[in-house]
Parts: sequence; C-alpha cells; structure tokens
Amino acid sequence: MPDPPVSLATAIAQADAALAGAKHPPFSESAFARVRESVSQYIGQLVDESLIVARRHGADTVSAPHVDRASEQLASSMTRRLYRLFGIVGGVFFGTALSNLLQLMNATQIEPRQAIVTFIFGVLGAVLVMIQVLGD
Repeated sequence: MPDPPVSLATAIAQADAALAGAKHPPFSESAFARVRESVSQYIGQLVDESLIVARRHGADTVSAPHVDRASEQLASSMTRRLYRLFGIVGGVFFGTALSNLLQLMNATQIEPRQAIVTFIFGVLGAVLVMIQVLGD
C-alpha cells in the first residue's frame, strides 16, 4: 500500500496546481484562498475516510469503490448528524410523553395542563423520530 502522507501531499499539490491555473473572477482573493484550503482539507478527509472504509471491509489496499463510499459518507455526514440529532431529541420527547402517560393512567385526578403537555411531547417526539427514520 502506498505511503498515505506522500500520496496525500501529491494529491494536494495536484489540486493546488489545478486551482492555480483556474481563473477566479467571481471570487475575491481571500475567497479563492479559502477554496484552496477547503480543497486541501477535503482531500485529506477523503484519504482518511477511504482508508477507514477499506479497513472496515478487510482490504489491504484502497480501491475505487472504497473511495466512492468514503466520498458519499463525507458528503452526507452533516445531514446524517442532523437527522440523528432529530431522532435523539424525538426519542427523549416521546419517552417523556410515555412516562407522563403512565403517571396519568395511575392518577386519580388528571390536570388538563399535564395532559396537554404530555400530548404535545408525544406528538413532537413521534414527528422528530419519523423525520430521522425517513431521513436515513
């Protein structure tokens, strides 16, 4: 397997050379410098993630499908985190609603405010969990 830092440096140098030849009228100098930094950072993340995917599949070398999978994971990781957060918060809300519902079932007198809050938490929790399920 090739040495990752050398191939990473080569990839960054190639990307930098391609960007150096590109015209950048819509970008300011500082914005174009940020583009260069972001491309270098993405290449590093892609190499790291490709190695992780290859190891996960028990491969000795990184193949094109590993790189494709790593690229997909990097592109969707932020969206995935948001959906996961929705699921976590939704689960907490839904669990709170179920706990309150059990208390309401055992209570001799039910306060309307407690029933309304329980209903709102239950509906909101169910909606957030469904958003997570449908998002994945």
